[in-house]
Amino acid sequence: MQAVISPRTNVQFKINGVAYTIDETTDPSTMLSDFIRDVALLKGTKIMCREGGCGSCVVTADIPDLTTMKRKTVAVNSCLCSVYSCDDWLITTTEGIGDSRSGLHPIQTRLARYNGSQCGFCSPGMVMNMHSLLQNNSKPTKKEVEDSFDGHICRCTGYRSILDAMCSFADDISPCVDIEDLVLPSCSPRDSLLLMPRGAPWFRPNSLQVLFDILGKSQFKQIALVVGNTSTGYLKNAVTYDAYIDTTAIQDLYSIEVSSVLTFGANVSLTKMIEVMDQSASQKGFEYLIKVTQHLRKVANTSVRNVACWAGNLMLKHTESMFPSDVFLLFAALGVNIKIQSSSSTASYSMEDFMTLDMKGKVILSADFPKLSTDYKFRSYKISPRLQSCLVVPKEAKYEVFPTSQWPDLTQQTVAQVLGIKKNQLINPELFIYFHYTVFISGPVKMHMNFNTNMEMIGRRFPWLADYEVGVDNDGRLIGVKITIYADAGCSPNDHSLFPARFSDNGYLPGIYIMESIMEDIARKLGKDPIDVRRINFYQKGQKNIAGDILNYCNVEKLLGDFLVWADINDRKKSIEKFNKENQWKKQGLSVVPIRYAIRWTGACFSAIVSIYIGDGSVTVTTGGVEMGQGLHTKSAAQYQTYGVSSAEVELDILTGQSQINRVDMTYDCAISSINPKLDIGQAQGAFIMGLGYWLTEEIKYDRITGKNINNSTWGYHPPLPKDIPVDFRIRFLKDAPNPDGVLGSKAVGEPPQCMSVCAPFALRKAVEAARLEIGQHDDFAHDSPYTVEKTHQLCLPDITQCVLK
Repeated sequence: MQAVISPRTNVQFKINGVAYTIDETTDPSTMLSDFIRDVALLKGTKIMCREGGCGSCVVTADIPDLTTMKRKTVAVNSCLCSVYSCDDWLITTTEGIGDSRSGLHPIQTRLARYNGSQCGFCSPGMVMNMHSLLQNNSKPTKKEVEDSFDGHICRCTGYRSILDAMCSFADDISPCVDIEDLVLPSCSPRDSLLLMPRGAPWFRPNSLQVLFDILGKSQFKQIALVVGNTSTGYLKNAVTYDAYIDTTAIQDLYSIEVSSVLTFGANVSLTKMIEVMDQSASQKGFEYLIKVTQHLRKVANTSVRNVACWAGNLMLKHTESMFPSDVFLLFAALGVNIKIQSSSSTASYSMEDFMTLDMKGKVILSADFPKLSTDYKFRSYKISPRLQSCLVVPKEAKYEVFPTSQWPDLTQQTVAQVLGIKKNQLINPELFIYFHYTVFISGPVKMHMNFNTNMEMIGRRFPWLADYEVGVDNDGRLIGVKITIYADAGCSPNDHSLFPARFSDNGYLPGIYIMESIMEDIARKLGKDPIDVRRINFYQKGQKNIAGDILNYCNVEKLLGDFLVWADINDRKKSIEKFNKENQWKKQGLSVVPIRYAIRWTGACFSAIVSIYIGDGSVTVTTGGVEMGQGLHTKSAAQYQTYGVSSAEVELDILTGQSQINRVDMTYDCAISSINPKLDIGQAQGAFIMGLGYWLTEEIKYDRITGKNINNSTWGYHPPLPKDIPVDFRIRFLKDAPNPDGVLGSKAVGEPPQCMSVCAPFALRKAVEAARLEIGQHDDFAHDSPYTVEKTHQLCLPDITQCVLK
């Protein structure tokens, strides 16, 4: 192609200061995350979803910015970046900023000091996200810090300890980076690239003329125009391209102009678009852009928006009509026109016309945002984790097995059964989390299940259905209860509806919800406060429970009384009642739920070895369990009871179904003294937040014919994110709760607080009831969870005739 003059035939970048050059022998489908781990051999960067949805792969990248002709530092999802896109990048991973040998970076130290790392899988991505932010702003506000973590998932800590660690930099008097010393160097115009790997060639033209020469002369049927390459997180391998054209060297596509319209070039990133819109919103006619940026900040997440361009989002919508494009929705609602150029002409199109346009040989140039009157209004809303792996190394007469397993004993049994060998021929030198079956050959075998297959295989939870009849006296005291419970567990791992993975509390969570739902229904029928109904049915000290355990330390009566005062429940209920009377489109709800959780270990027997060393008397304990940050090696299992009370205060937007947990209070029986208070608080917070996902956001959808889990990605399955946690989260551990059966009087602090999250769906339900009462609806409705945004919105019985702007 004559228009491409002496294009460079390699890609050059640096990782932690080390230069790398790749040529056409490297496949363009190689992602930066894989290169970092497999070529640079830096294992700190993790890989999970490959969708840009979890944040575990985030690294810092210093990249050219043709909008300003300077370099910029951004957090990027390395799992979405083709190595061909990384030309002239300076990449930094967690190893590049500090380690235990050369010294930790202040961010790493701060995260450890705040106990913000438990299993540690998400920590490198969290650290590098904060590092990227501080490179641009040494004194960010707390809001800026929290907003930047909108694309990171943690299943251990509940986020509060992580956010506290990161937000401590907002007011730090000795910031890690002095912004005055940060000089953003200029970047030169980018040259052309041409790489011809086996399969699809990779072009990088440096002008529109060269781009149209390539488009006009090529014989390729499927061509992908690449800027941020983030569409791979949605498409995965669903589309095969014959050629790739990287447009990041075309400066004309980075233009930004403000006149009678606000114009953005096609390559402008969503992050840059938000920044410019915030600045332009002070101008007459562009005031509405403040609302637009609020919506754009809900598109993907920070590390995706840093490199993704708006035009790529629209093109994905054009080629994949089912793609849920918030950008398309906004542009259509605002009457934005986009300019599209071919080799012979340029024309403007509305969003509707664009969707019907044949884009072959055409390129989006820019988008024009019009000025609007100040009375223009709109409302918007927006609707896990470690993977299964196994490494097996054959040894003489033995197999060395490295499973990611939480149940090494069962793993050992299963592998031995599959191979037809004795258990003592298997060695588990390392214990991780979860397990996977594999088939062995004469050499080492390593299998790593991808995220989507992992979700399809074991991502489903047990569905439960409970029908009940209950008899009570006038005070709400239980006289008789008959409950028929149905659980769809599948008949085998190969059942057509798939074998589900149980939640980590072995059935307590749904069991507690079923019983507490009955308490709520009794209170509603009798016109009583649910607190009073629960209180009159408490176990008393010295009574036996249904399993025959004597409750010698039952303190739930006193626990609840103290809690109501400590959490100021009565005054807050009055305040919520007043709020609901004064607000039509927002409602609040508050729920208080006490629990009793029995720690029982039955039907399981695990081995343990205790070694006492002669020299100094130190001790090593080796068990059949897995340390996952929960303090396994400082506690032991026994049979005992734990008690607690929790409350949640929720605010619901009736028009959208969105809700925010404004406050959570928790009093938990953590025995006389916590062995490690910081760890236990982190465990309690993390468990509670995991429970919130179970009740509010994590919905499983599957094909009823094939049983396939169709909600098998971060696009559809939503664990709680950092902005989903309670605004105010207060935890108090009891100091007068003896447990002679535990080591040093300790008690479990994982599953019980998870079950205490049951207060949240009941609080949200009360807000829904307030909305229904507002329109005269007094009918009961089923306690179906999870209470997703869509489901909650529909439970409010929205009536379009009421939605009139005045």
